[in-house]
Amino acid sequence: MIKAGLQIPAFERHSLNDRTNFGGTFQFASLVDYEQGRPLSFVERGGDPRLVFWYRELGAFVQDDIRLRPGLSLSLGLRYEWQKDVPNCNNFAPRFAFAFAPGKKQKTVLRGGVGVFYENTDAEVIGTMLRLNGKAVREIVLSNPGYPDPFSDQPIGQILPSSIVRFAPALRLPYLVQYSAGIERPLLKSTIFTATYVGTKGFDFFRSRDLNAPLPPFYDQRPDPAIATLREIESAGRSDSNELNLSIQAKIRPYFSGVVHYALARTYDDTSGLTFFPANQYDPRGEWARSDSDSLHYLSLYGVVDAAKLFRIGMKLRVRSGRPYTETTGLDSYGTTFVNARPPGVARNSLQGPGSVKFDVHLAKDLALRRGKEGKRKNEGPSATLALDVFNLVNHVNLGVPVGDLLSPRFGQSIDAGPARRLQLSMEVVF
Repeated sequence: MIKAGLQIPAFERHSLNDRTNFGGTFQFASLVDYEQGRPLSFVERGGDPRLVFWYRELGAFVQDDIRLRPGLSLSLGLRYEWQKDVPNCNNFAPRFAFAFAPGKKQKTVLRGGVGVFYENTDAEVIGTMLRLNGKAVREIVLSNPGYPDPFSDQPIGQILPSSIVRFAPALRLPYLVQYSAGIERPLLKSTIFTATYVGTKGFDFFRSRDLNAPLPPFYDQRPDPAIATLREIESAGRSDSNELNLSIQAKIRPYFSGVVHYALARTYDDTSGLTFFPANQYDPRGEWARSDSDSLHYLSLYGVVDAAKLFRIGMKLRVRSGRPYTETTGLDSYGTTFVNARPPGVARNSLQGPGSVKFDVHLAKDLALRRGKEGKRKNEGPSATLALDVFNLVNHVNLGVPVGDLLSPRFGQSIDAGPARRLQLSMEVVF
């Protein structure tokens, strides 16, 4: 069977009137500096806040599913991605997968595949680049400014340098090369066990870098004094992930069905996304470390009890180990106004954050709204469903990412948490 298609996920006209930070913002390294009126930096935007632009995406694919014989099938595919404003358009993504069930009973199924997957950016990124190109909106950045008047230390009549955001000439869409192999086999009646290994390598991930950062070794003077921050968005990041998934799916008809899933995973990368700047703009190689979303263990349990016409109960338990966070000095050691410098010898995401536990329950009852002549409810006709959802039933405190700033009195402590127990009552009527 051959399938082909064309997809236009976005063909949009965006109109913005954004005056964000037109009043200016001071940044302080610590509460002590704030109390003493010693700001680290001052950022202010000005100019024309209006912007109109078109955002367009296009995708096309062809796929050939081949059944070579009973118990053996192949899938071959090719996809193409295109996005306006991204210079490189060579975004072809080939894919291959197979499924093989040996033996006469064909109870065991072996699956595997490899493919390329591109990741599009979004309209907000394009809008930021077009607005902060040094023409439409000017963004000035001052290091160690005066306070409360940031311009008190500037000579009268001096034209302050503006920051610029631009795409790298060789910018291209990030992509993943993903490969997997797994086995699926029934253990008991209505119980299926699945084990799958998934490996992923990412290339050309977005990150930002200040090409006009102060020069080493003193980091006190920018190469081009006519420009403040020259932020270039480049395709230079990479990632590496390995994951083992184990799951058991059971169905005891007609009352209960459930899934137990466990994942053992580890992910490394050298960027946290498009807005990420390395600590040292001239040496981004030191950013390779655990990913922000890396979590070694993940366990989830899903279960549904369907008591015919009486009620339905759904339960979902999710438990994961902690994610990493970064220890920073709280100082602008490189003169960029970015407070992301780390102590010597300390890697990015070297500290361990807390894990989380979430247990949700869903209770539902179906009601027929039409009665028959003898007072019996009919199966056909209008019906209603009453439902009660309880999120975080045990009211477990899921702490947020701890503070990594060494200058903060809250260093190593979480200052936020996930939602507490919540109850949601709903009704759905179907005609």
